[in-house]
Amino acid sequence: MMLICKIKKEFKNFSLDVDFSMDENHLGFLGPSGSGKSVTLKCIAGLINPDSGQIILDDKILFDSSKNINIRPQDRKIGYLFQDYALFPNFTVEENVRLGLRFDKNLDVSDRLKEMHIYHIKNKYPNEISGGEKQRTALCRILLNKPDILLLDEPFSALDAYIKHSVEEEVMRIIDKSKLRTILVSHNKDEVYRMCDSIISIANGKTYIKKEKNDFFKNPKTLTEAKLIGIRNFSSIEPTTNGNFHATNWGIDFNKRGDFDKKILAISDNAFTISNYPTDSNSFILDNYSILENIDSLTIVFNKDREKFTDLRIKLAKDDYYKLDKNKIYANIDQKDLIFVEDR
Repeated sequence: MMLICKIKKEFKNFSLDVDFSMDENHLGFLGPSGSGKSVTLKCIAGLINPDSGQIILDDKILFDSSKNINIRPQDRKIGYLFQDYALFPNFTVEENVRLGLRFDKNLDVSDRLKEMHIYHIKNKYPNEISGGEKQRTALCRILLNKPDILLLDEPFSALDAYIKHSVEEEVMRIIDKSKLRTILVSHNKDEVYRMCDSIISIANGKTYIKKEKNDFFKNPKTLTEAKLIGIRNFSSIEPTTNGNFHATNWGIDFNKRGDFDKKILAISDNAFTISNYPTDSNSFILDNYSILENIDSLTIVFNKDREKFTDLRIKLAKDDYYKLDKNKIYANIDQKDLIFVEDR
């Protein structure tokens, strides 16, 4: 059971070049807004026609430019959950669900409405129900036709933060119960981590190598991947005479023999410790910094000279900072937490 998608599509100001296969249950596409995530889903669903390539689902060709094959969206057995759920405002919940019936238009949908916990609102209209209820209504409409795969396009972006997690858990429960394969598109790294087995990063219309989720978050190989997992500290590097290297963006020397075919150093803001004395790891004195106070942490913004360098951010617990003598503070980082990435 596999999805193969290798397609290209030219737009006026954007080029899509997607190449991936999927044999796991839950795949995530992680990328910034405008990177091509949603366009890719629409091509798989048949809502946008690629210029070239092929899309194959479980050995059935859905699209193949060389063979002039392009199966209609309604014949692809693909469920698509839109960001706005695509509910018709002038139809009730039950009527919206029934609109998804492709075959037996007179089918009794009561059991499915009860299963999705929307039977009690079946006579209400979309503007009378909550965001979570809208999502369950849209999912119910999709599941009636027993799709082979479900495409989730930023499914929680329209929900308030305080209900997002509970709705996410409920959606995953429904997906697991239905044994549905899914592709989730999101720019939220935590959401993708919780819901997916493997992750593909996408930037500027191009997909990168699929990785198991733990490997994706622990071992970024490119600048794009490092940014997507939340790293904000980046510097160009130059080798030094003693075989170590200099981070040019911050004006700091580090003691590690780097992988200098990769020209960028990435450091997570929570990879540091601080102390009143240098440690055996890489240490440098914090002689010019400001403090940003968060709810449960602090961010030290270090910059030796703002006319020459960029900021280096160090996140730590408030107690770790306040218990120190402020006359001389060192930032320390273990060599294993220095990450070298490719500039792409």
